[in-house]
Amino acid sequence: MTRSADGSVPGGTGGGEPAAGLADELFDLICYLVVSARNCVEEPKLYGPLRLAEAASRIVDIMAARGMATDFLRSLRERIESSKYAVMTDAAAFVSMLDDAAAAVGAELARRD
Repeated sequence: MTRSADGSVPGGTGGGEPAAGLADELFDLICYLVVSARNCVEEPKLYGPLRLAEAASRIVDIMAARGMATDFLRSLRERIESSKYAVMTDAAAFVSMLDDAAAAVGAELARRD
């Protein structure tokens, strides 16, 4: 990644290393999402939801590293991490985790309104 003399990422927020670190992490996430989208064309149907849940977990990681993750988000990440690999052995459990996570997100959204 090309950086300015002050260490910031050109076109970024200009905050030096913290902005550069965030830009790197977000670029990695973009790469993951684009390659995942391509892989979903040929992968088993449930891998798409797995990859989306993984992306949500990674976003929480990025937020947590900056002190931005709420208790709710950390709990959501734990829910995802504890059950995401069930997709390979117990599809019903994986779908149940997604149902529970979606309900929790809906409840949190309603709480915030």
